[in-house]
This record gives sequence, C-alpha cells and structure tokens, in this order.
Amino acid sequence: MVIVVLLAMIVLAGLVVMSSNLALSSYRTTSEQKAILPAQFAAESGVAYAKAKLSAAQALMTAQDGFVQGSSILTARNLIGRLCPTPANLPSTAARQQTTVPGTQVVIPDSVVICTIPSLSSTQAALLTNIMNGGANTAATFNQYGISPSQREQFFTDLFAYNTDVSFGDAKIQSGLQPLALLQTGLDQYQFFFKVAGLTSTGSSDGSARKIQVEGNSTIHSMTISLVEDVTLVPTAPISVINKSFASYGLFINRGSNGGYYGAENYFSGPVHTNTIMSFGYTSGRDENGNLTADGRGQTIIMDGNFTSSGCAEVRYDASIGKDSCIGGATNQLYDATAGQTKTGDTMKLSGATSQHVAPNENTAGTYNDYGDSVFKMSVKKGNNAPQFGVPFVTMPKNAQDQKSLANTDGISMSGDVAQVKLTAGADKYQYISIAKTAADVANPVQFRYKPSTDTPPKMYMQMRTSTGAWVAARKAGPTETTNTLGWVAVRPGEAPGTFGGVVYTDGNVTSLSGPPRNAAGDATATGGAAISSFAGLTVAAEKNVTLTGDVKYETRCLSPNACVDANGNPTVDNMFGVFSGSGNIRVAWDPYNLNQVIDPNGILSAPQDIQIDGFLMASKDTATGADSGQIKPWNTRNNTAFSYIKSAAGKKGKFNVHGGTIKDADAYFGYVNSVGANILGWSENYMYDNRGQKKSPPGFPTTSVTVTQVPGEPTPVPNGKIKDYNFGVQKYNPNNSVACSATTNCIGFSLENEIRQGTLN
Repeated sequence: MVIVVLLAMIVLAGLVVMSSNLALSSYRTTSEQKAILPAQFAAESGVAYAKAKLSAAQALMTAQDGFVQGSSILTARNLIGRLCPTPANLPSTAARQQTTVPGTQVVIPDSVVICTIPSLSSTQAALLTNIMNGGANTAATFNQYGISPSQREQFFTDLFAYNTDVSFGDAKIQSGLQPLALLQTGLDQYQFFFKVAGLTSTGSSDGSARKIQVEGNSTIHSMTISLVEDVTLVPTAPISVINKSFASYGLFINRGSNGGYYGAENYFSGPVHTNTIMSFGYTSGRDENGNLTADGRGQTIIMDGNFTSSGCAEVRYDASIGKDSCIGGATNQLYDATAGQTKTGDTMKLSGATSQHVAPNENTAGTYNDYGDSVFKMSVKKGNNAPQFGVPFVTMPKNAQDQKSLANTDGISMSGDVAQVKLTAGADKYQYISIAKTAADVANPVQFRYKPSTDTPPKMYMQMRTSTGAWVAARKAGPTETTNTLGWVAVRPGEAPGTFGGVVYTDGNVTSLSGPPRNAAGDATATGGAAISSFAGLTVAAEKNVTLTGDVKYETRCLSPNACVDANGNPTVDNMFGVFSGSGNIRVAWDPYNLNQVIDPNGILSAPQDIQIDGFLMASKDTATGADSGQIKPWNTRNNTAFSYIKSAAGKKGKFNVHGGTIKDADAYFGYVNSVGANILGWSENYMYDNRGQKKSPPGFPTTSVTVTQVPGEPTPVPNGKIKDYNFGVQKYNPNNSVACSATTNCIGFSLENEIRQGTLN
C-alpha cells in the first residue's frame, strides 16, 4: 500500500511540473513573441541593407563618371596612390612582370604590386569619393541608393569597415569589402583588389536578439581605374639638312650609260633616277635562242612616276676623293640604243626632227608616245611630272661598313659566307630569323626571334633557341665572351634581354635568302607564308653577293604604291625589309633546267616562278677595283655563271616582282621575250614602288649623298599632364588562378551582392 501511495505522489508531482512548464511556455509565447519577431526582422533587414550596400558599391565603381576631363593626371595618380597605407607616388608606367595579388593565389600577368592594404582608414575610404567625384552619373547612383551628399564619404568608410559593427535601425551589422592590395596593370592603369567579407547581422528588440550569419564567397574582385593622358600637338620643326634615303627611289641606276636597255614587259612605278644618260633599246626583239628578230619593234615600256637624270656622260671612280664622280655630258640627254645616238633636248627627242617625247601630263593619261624610227614606246600615267635633267649627281656607297657597324652594336654580325638565311613571320606574332652558317648547318640552324613589348616606346627583345630546343632570352656577347651563336648569348640572372636593331650582316656572301618556301616546290604562285611580321623592320646586308631563292613577303603587304600610306603620304604599316650588297650583286637563283624552287644550299638553288619580293633591293659597286658587282640579276647556279641567252629546259620564269624599290650600279639582263612580248626565258621585270620609302626606310638602309631640307612633318604629340579620358570597371577572378572569370566559369553578369551565400539564423 505504501509503495502504491508513493508512486501516486511521484506521478502527481510530475504532472504539477509539466503543468508549470506549459504555463511558462504559454507566457513566453504571448509576452516574448513580440520581442523575438522584431529582432529577427531587424536581423533580416540588416542583411538586405548589407546587400543593397554592395549593389550600390558596384554601381558606383562602374559609374563612368569620375575624374574631370582636363584635370591634372598627376593629381589623379596621387589620389589613387593615397589608397595605400603609406601614400605612393605612382608613375604612369613601371617595370611590370607576373605577380601574385598579396593574400591570394590570383596571378596577374604584366603587373607590379604598389602596396598591400590590410584595412582602410576613414581617410583612405573617403578618397574613393574624391576619385569618383560626384559627377552627374555618380550623383544619380548615390541618390538612387538613398545616399545623401553628406553621407557619401561615410558610405565608403562603412563599406570597408567589414569587421566593425555598423548600426542600421535595431540591427548591428558586420559586412562589406575587405581590401587586399593596389596593383599597376598597364600604362596608367591601376587595380584595387578586394574580396567580399562574410556578413553578420544581429537584430535586437526589448532584450531579445536574433543573429544571421552569411558566409562570403572566396572569389577575388578588383576595381580597375584607367587613365588616358591627353597630348598637345607640337608642330615639328624643320630639319635643315638630312641625307635622303635610297629607299626614296623606285628605280635607281648609277652607271647604266648605253647599257640599261629596257624593252617589253618592263614596268616601273615610283621615282626613277639615272646618274648617266637613260638608255632604251629593243631587248624585247629576241627569239628563244637569243637571236635578234626583224619585227621586234614597237614594244611598250610603262613608267609610272617622276623621271630624273643627272645626264653624266660617264660615271668614273676618282681615287683622289675615294668615290664616283660625274664626268661631262649634257644635262638633258637620252640615249637611243637602236640608233646608237645620244639625243639632246629637254623634250627627250630620240629620232627625227618632228618625233619627240611629249612630257606626261593629265591630258596624256593612258596613252603612249611613238618615237618614229625608235624601237620603243613609253606609256605614261596620270599625274606624272615632266622629266627633269641635270639634277644633282647621287653618289652610291662602295661598301657595307655602316651596316657592319650597326650589326655589331645591336644586330647579327657574321664573318665569311653564310649558307642560308630564312625569315618567317610566325603565327605567334614573333619575327623569326633562321641562319645556317654552312650547308651542313641547314638541318640545325641558329634561330632567333623577337617581337615588340608593350612598353612605350616599343622595344624589340631578342630570344635565341639553344641546342636543347628551348627559347631563352639573349643579349649581345661581350668582347671577351666566345659564342657559337653568332654573337649572342643567353642572359644571366638579373640581366636584361638585348634589343635587336634590325640589321643582319656578313662580310662574305649569303648563298640563299628567302622567306617560307612555297607549299610545293613547283607552285607557280606565291603560296608560302609571310616572311616579315607586320611590326618588323629588317635588313639583310652582305659585303659580297646575296642570292634570292624564294619569296620574301610582308605579313601586311603593300601591293600598290599608296597601299600603305595615308592621304598625306605617312606610313600606316610598320613592316619594312631591305637587302643590300655593299660591293657585290643581288642574284636571283636560276637553274636553266629547273622551274621549281630550291632554297636548300645543299642542292642546285632555283628561285620560283613569278618570285615576289616585298622590300627594297640595293646593289652597290666596288668602284675602286671594278669587280663584277652592283647589279641585280639572275645567276646560273648550276654552272655558277652569269645568266645567258642559251635556250634551256626551264624556259620562262614569269615576272621578277618587287614591291618596294630597286637600286643598282648598273642594269643587267633578266630574261628575253619574243616578238609579241611573250616571256620565253628567265624573268621579265615588274617593279611596283612602295611610297613609304619617301618617309621611312628599312633599318640601316644606305642614305644618299644628296642633302635636302626636310619640311615640317606631322605634329608631334606631347603629353600635357591632363586627363583626356578615364574608365572604371569591376572584375571578378577565380580564387586559385590568374584567369579572369568568363562565361565558362559562370562569372559573367555577376554582382557583389550575390557574393555572399545563404546564411543561418541563430
């Protein structure tokens, strides 16, 4: 009985306790609910406020309404530099390389760390307001998010106070952006890196509190600030005396007296100059065996450009002055090779008292002039000036010592014969130079490459391919350093790569010079790739002979005189190529029994049909010794003899096309045509001038003895220290690599407010 009573009492006590708890719970529901729900609402409102603040920050950072155009760019740089804990003086450019954003794994190429920023003081945060100085768009953005003018500086202070409580109504909020570092990532371009911090919002009401915690994503962000400095156009002062470049001629002949015969299928454009009396003859009137024909008269020569002549009866080497000199002669003569007479008169009369040349003008465009008994006609083009006689004598250089000096300084300088030089415009935008010193080296040549950097002004840095197949930065070898890589060596730690000046030189012969070979050796069209990159300037110079074995084409070609100049004659394309023989010949490889191309010096060299050369060719002469030199001509590579009349299995090779200029001491035969003007042996000549030669020339290309007064050119842009333009932007980066977010990484159209994850309520 006692046990039963005790059990009943225990059950009764339990019921009493349970009833008491139910009563207390009912009391909390009715009296505390009013405090808990407002606290939770306050916490949720704090989260919404924090997200709105991030959205406003992104809108402000991309408002495109910051610095005032025309204000000081130095002031703008100083404002950006004062974001650092210790204000930094920012240059417009700095030595940049690949760097890692401090506190992250994000790697930024072509950058330099200005400073790390562990936190922003209120003063630093207020600088962002000064950087985005409240123009119309920025003001509208502030107003859109309810940020009054008096609250603007406080907004950025609160935004970067990510670890400090900020009050919003009944909520205490810790949120915002955590600063990381300031980097320079371009010319007057700076990136302020930060990440979105986690969010904690604690709401309270009548002693009750609810807390919402939201985790921040691990992605990294940056605000990009790009400045563009304005320039003042300063008129270019005239240069009283300069030496005219030989690239200013489309065709130049030094001593072609009575020997420079031009007949059918010869085309010349651009300025033409002869030091001696210009000669014309009927070389077109030969059959396939080289015999004169009875009906080879009346062929047409086309000359599209100004024609000038010094009219020297003879050009003779003068040992007392160490150079050529002009000997006698009238100042207005033209030689009629057929009649064997020199004709005088400023109308270029050739034969007969009534048959004379009419100076080309607008009215004779598209017509030709018949010279009676003479064997040729000259076609004239619209806009040519009348021929000029008695112009100053132009002295040619007698060696390539100037080019040797340039190559020794910052080019590639070699001694002795060079078996092969091959040039390639790489698909990777490098300019490649491959050099085989001997025929045995063709399979394993020394290779160089370079391309411009992003520095201003652009510089070209040389790299060299080692025997291991690796490309390494290179510099010119010092005077006591030995090298088997043509005067260049790999840089040592701490050394800068060498700057390539553009001249490749040897004091011997270049046996084979070409660009990439054609797709097939027998291709009749120039199917191979480009040889000269769009940015590159390059001159191949030799003291002796240079033999062309293939096309040398620009990546950006200039196939008509004005294709690469603007309306004022200023160059619009950078690539320039030159070939110079100081005291030898420029030869075009001709195998009488092979039409196909052969560029390998281990075989019998043969240039292709309709060979294409983009650039300027110049062959000077060893005037002191009178050696065979100074010509641009085909060369029988099978017999190592001059091109001849002999009929051969190879037959016609089409046209020798030069899109640039040809400068030579004397003319030479290139081929033969039959009585109706059809090319039957060798090449005919097709010279199309590149008008860039009037203001630009290949590196180290020879200059003339003629001095001219240079008229003022285009105004020179000089930075004036004022802001021309600016740009703001926000970028997102993947956390563990240097790749900026893209569509494939789900970062397009991101917003800072979505960079915080779903939170938990406590």
